[in-house]
Amino acid sequence: MKQLLIIALGLVTLGTFTACSKNENHAATENSTAASAVSSDTSPEQQAKIDAIDKPVLDSKNTDVPAKSQ
Repeated sequence: MKQLLIIALGLVTLGTFTACSKNENHAATENSTAASAVSSDTSPEQQAKIDAIDKPVLDSKNTDVPAKSQ
């Protein structure tokens, strides 16, 4: 019984040290991924297609999106 308790405590301790350790390479990877996603430029034609798709459907139940007056 004591051996099982010691093994369980060892695994919990190992998991805690692994989860709480600082990983500086991980932060650098996230920054480079975010920068590459932001740096992609879109042409006016592409942006027009995106804007056409991104319009929400306004109905009587959709109260969180204000209707644009044109």
